[in-house]
Amino acid sequence: MPHRTDQQQSRGGLSSMDLPTERGTLSFIKDLPKYKQERPYRWAGALEPSQEHKRTNIQLESHEGIDFADLRPIIDHPEKLSLRRDGFQILRRAPGQQDPVLGGDSSVLESYLSTLALDIKDLLSAEAVYCVNFVFRQCTPSSLETPNKIFFEPPTAVKPDVPAFPAHADFTRGYGETVIRESLTQDEATRYLTDEHQIWLVNAWKPLYRPVQNAPLALCDPASISIPDDVLEVDIASPTRVSGATYLKHNPLQRQEWFWCSDQTPDEISLFKSWDSDPQSAVPYVPHCAVRLEREQQYADANEDGKKVLRDSIEARMVVVLRKDDAGL
Repeated sequence: MPHRTDQQQSRGGLSSMDLPTERGTLSFIKDLPKYKQERPYRWAGALEPSQEHKRTNIQLESHEGIDFADLRPIIDHPEKLSLRRDGFQILRRAPGQQDPVLGGDSSVLESYLSTLALDIKDLLSAEAVYCVNFVFRQCTPSSLETPNKIFFEPPTAVKPDVPAFPAHADFTRGYGETVIRESLTQDEATRYLTDEHQIWLVNAWKPLYRPVQNAPLALCDPASISIPDDVLEVDIASPTRVSGATYLKHNPLQRQEWFWCSDQTPDEISLFKSWDSDPQSAVPYVPHCAVRLEREQQYADANEDGKKVLRDSIEARMVVVLRKDDAGL
């Protein structure tokens, strides 16, 4: 693993030194000259077959042999791994809680999301936490065969999304502001959109039913990327709106530093920051994606549809309201 920068060392806590590593493959957006004249975009809605070539102008590239430091040895050591300081953390939930299911009992999903909001509020001593949305994802062996193609296929209402293979953060600065305004009531906006408060968008990702077998979540230390040189803002359009995400370019000169949690179970939730209302934050967001591990495939038993599943997961996005007079803000 590369040596850490002065910024990383001065922040304290998280360090890849002495952590076990595993190698894998990641997808990045290509650094193409055309993006200086035209903004990268992806159309998320339906298209006529004759118009499918217009779905995106994004080109992805895969890079193999990337090292991933395993967070497993430090997930119970907040002095070494902290959502507040480092931008990500693994949260253990009480064992035995029922997992939500796509199309299943809505009360189970509501219970999971409400409990998650309370756990995040307690972890961060937040003033308020609200769920923005959630998404179910599923990875099969075929997803790993053509990850840079399958990611751009439009999702359906009856199937889980595929893993998010391109390295990215979920929000651009402008779109994050839009999400905050749309997520708060008028009274909440009056109360929280003040100089006394700082607002984060935090993602909560966890596997469902069984430990992850491949395509686990990978997290990039934000102190190891160069902004804006390593990133490109991308428009994501649908029939009802245009949102935005931030895609990561591969930087061969200054290696970005990646982490993951081996054998992550359904009782272990990865929390990571996706947006910060403070534009000068040392941790504005945490790039993340699914990593294709370089290991012999060990597939789960066939599911009801006869397709082998490498992992099921649920990801929730939360608005987190913090007081600036709290420690660390």
